[in-house]
Amino acid sequence: MVYSFFKMSSYNIYRLILQKFYRLTGILIIVCYSTFSNAQTEKLSKELIKGKLENGFQYYIKNNTYPLQKTLFYLVVKAGAIHEKDQELGYAHFLEHMAFKGGKRFQEKKYITSLYEQGLQLGKHFNAVTNYQYTIYSIEFPKEATLEMQEETFAFFADILDGLSLDNEAIASEKRIVLEEKKVAPKVSEYFKFRLGESKYKYRLPIGTENSIKNITRESLGRFYDEWYQPEKAAVFVVGNVFPSQTASLIKQQFETIKNKRTNSTVNEGIYEFLEEAMAIDISDSYTSSRLFLEWGWKRQSEEQTEDVLRRKIVYQMLGRILQKRTDSLFSKSIDGLKLTDGYFMADVNYTTISCNPKTNPEMTIKNILREIKRIALYGVPENELQYHLKKNQQFITYKEDNFKQSGTYIQEYLDQYLDKNGSFFLEKKDSIIQHHILSNINSRDFKNEAQKLWDSNTMRLFFEQAASDDTKNKFSLQKFRKLKKQLDADNILPLIKKYARKKNSLKKTSKNRKLTVPEIEEEKALSSVYYPKLGITKLTYKNGLDVVLKPVKSETDVIEVVGLAPGGTSSISDSLYYQYESTIPYIELGGIGNLTDRDLEQYLSDKDFSVSFAISEFERNIHASTPHHQLEEFFKYLFIKMTATKTNEKEFTTVVQDEIKALKKRTSHFSIVSPFKRKVDQLKKNYFPNRNGAQTKEEFENLNLSQMHNFYQKAFANADSWRFIITGNFNKDSILPYLNNYLGNLPHNNNRMENKELFTHSEHEKELIIKDQKSRNTTSISFVLYGGYTPTVRNTILISLTERLIRNRVVKTLREQHGMTYTPFVELEKKRYPASNYVLEIHFDCTPDKIDKAKKITQQVLEDIITSPIQEKELKYYKNGVALKHNMIVSDTDIYNWNSYIIECLSNNEKIEDLEKFPAILSAISKEELHAFIKRSLDVDKTKIVSFF
Repeated sequence: MVYSFFKMSSYNIYRLILQKFYRLTGILIIVCYSTFSNAQTEKLSKELIKGKLENGFQYYIKNNTYPLQKTLFYLVVKAGAIHEKDQELGYAHFLEHMAFKGGKRFQEKKYITSLYEQGLQLGKHFNAVTNYQYTIYSIEFPKEATLEMQEETFAFFADILDGLSLDNEAIASEKRIVLEEKKVAPKVSEYFKFRLGESKYKYRLPIGTENSIKNITRESLGRFYDEWYQPEKAAVFVVGNVFPSQTASLIKQQFETIKNKRTNSTVNEGIYEFLEEAMAIDISDSYTSSRLFLEWGWKRQSEEQTEDVLRRKIVYQMLGRILQKRTDSLFSKSIDGLKLTDGYFMADVNYTTISCNPKTNPEMTIKNILREIKRIALYGVPENELQYHLKKNQQFITYKEDNFKQSGTYIQEYLDQYLDKNGSFFLEKKDSIIQHHILSNINSRDFKNEAQKLWDSNTMRLFFEQAASDDTKNKFSLQKFRKLKKQLDADNILPLIKKYARKKNSLKKTSKNRKLTVPEIEEEKALSSVYYPKLGITKLTYKNGLDVVLKPVKSETDVIEVVGLAPGGTSSISDSLYYQYESTIPYIELGGIGNLTDRDLEQYLSDKDFSVSFAISEFERNIHASTPHHQLEEFFKYLFIKMTATKTNEKEFTTVVQDEIKALKKRTSHFSIVSPFKRKVDQLKKNYFPNRNGAQTKEEFENLNLSQMHNFYQKAFANADSWRFIITGNFNKDSILPYLNNYLGNLPHNNNRMENKELFTHSEHEKELIIKDQKSRNTTSISFVLYGGYTPTVRNTILISLTERLIRNRVVKTLREQHGMTYTPFVELEKKRYPASNYVLEIHFDCTPDKIDKAKKITQQVLEDIITSPIQEKELKYYKNGVALKHNMIVSDTDIYNWNSYIIECLSNNEKIEDLEKFPAILSAISKEELHAFIKRSLDVDKTKIVSFF
């Protein structure tokens, strides 16, 4: 359970490893719907049902099968920190904790216990968050939610709203946990507090104060509970594989009899009236570089979905790009990294914010930005500049079919509608036509009007984050700011005369696209083809040693994902030579491929919708690619040539290297500083190797050899050496097979494999390390790093997953629930496949410095008990259910990205697909004795490393 200062972020639907290969989503469109009368339901869009009971309780229900095995339940109560009296600080957050202790509807068995029994995990599948204005309780079932499960979930939510026990023993226990949570909670940034103005929010942190938490009694907490936890201030949201009419009936049964206790409690939830022209400077050693924020606060208006509203949103997006382009061109010596954002902040406030890194004194930076705003307010945007940005903006317009939104996306949209008093609602219909229409009608006056509003505003505010290492003397003040604005008002600012055009070396459009030619090759059919019906997977094996795994998925798109992986990476290179090969791929990609030069290649790719990306890590080579179905043949042709026939560009290589040398002096001020604690933990987890860095000096850059890089690239990619390809998407096996046979089947065979070498030596690292931070810290971060070995089989992978769950449960239960000593610990497992199969487990938690020795001792005792004590049958059942949930969710999924990740993990781990088909049977057969024996055999507790960060 956590508290937050921000609006909850929407559910993340893509794995990080794949995100960078896809285009950004388009512009968000908002539409307003009227409220509904009591006890009515109405379809807003397809199966979405919104209803309101006579007691004011609202519900949103949406049938959605993407992903198939996931149902989300959210309860929102409009009770947060802003509703607390001075003597009640932290009560809303404390109630959030108490909600998980149960109530009158679960006397014999707590609902949370049943979630654990099903294999669900706190933080991952069920959680809660307390904000300034509301509290949200969320439960995610990674499976179909039966009517019985729904009924129990709504009963749990009803208990939260009307029926919490709030007994003295539970309150006393939770006080200890919340007080420790407060001690280690991250501080609120000065910038965030600045944006709150002088409103009540500034003095109402959700965590509360130590004094108010200590003084909580059953009576005082009950008064706050009765005042704010009422059906008229709450709503439930359900999105997933449910029948809305049945779900609505269950909701009515649980909530329609709950009565409102009080109806006259109101507070001033506004911020805008407390905003005025202001300036603040925060100097801290936590900033790696200085950053300036120039922003305007606006009273949030009720926004109906009209073309004018959407036009303004698009104009501000473009205005940000216009200012960024101008400052990069005109003021590159004084301004860096300019960004403009415009949108909802909190309560009744929208903010338009321009942020940047000032290279000179802030006064000059502010002057240059304001001058451009004033120039646009006077003259608008020149036609050539406008057309340039209109064309650029077209790439941000994408269309995603409504039927295939993730359930988490719907939940976030409905939450935004309910929590926004202005009733904004995200449009669920096609929007690309509307956006194109608006773009075709945007003109210079649109920018002129918005810039004038910025200039005339009396709520322009300045905040400056100044790095302690920044020796710039910042003597700028609010008075100077006002004087500067008056001066610019009086200045004779001229129109922009700079011509806006593409760079001189931009490609000229030609009527003839370049063609990629392939040498004559004969179809090379697979030696074997094995189909695994339970998984719907086909495995092909070719004569050249290459394996291809096909997983057709009935997805929402015709995009086909292709991932290639092969063992062997840069670990084969010595530390001293590593820098010469670290950037091989980007340097090689400066040239062309096959019969195409680099410029020909750019022209060839200009009308292609597929993408291909190569990568080499210490121990593995990877290819990530995607293509629409209609470009399959051209895609595989391109992939084949990119792997086997790259060309170097010595001239461009020399130019880039010289640019890198020139940038060396500037580079240090822009690099992020990674904490020594995180760096050490990453090193112990075998993810960071301090002796292996890219070129960092002039001498090293001058030693780079393109010919050597090309040879290394060819060894890595120009053959079928141990490559395995995973192909997922909406395709038919017979339609894709000819391209696989022609191209992947004809990759040359090569026995000269890239052999991995061990880069981590356990004995080189001390058992326990204490790192002291140069900055003052009120908490201590601790990480235990454990190591285990195993033989790569599906059975052992399951045993590792069970081990991870067992350790997580024991550590969390002991440290947090029994002793209340730490903020929620987390346990993370990583399987390391090369050079030898092993796994690494990290146990991490934060606590106050006075608790560190005891917390470490308790954690070590937990680990020893895991090795020596037998496992209970009931406990094993919980862990098995969790592993089964994860497996079943994937094998029934229609998400090609999830399938990709799942198969990649299995194949990288050298697991056999035939064993994956037996996954349920293997899991079921594992006994508590086998799991305990595996832990004792594989986990070497004596080699545990401990890192503490004060």
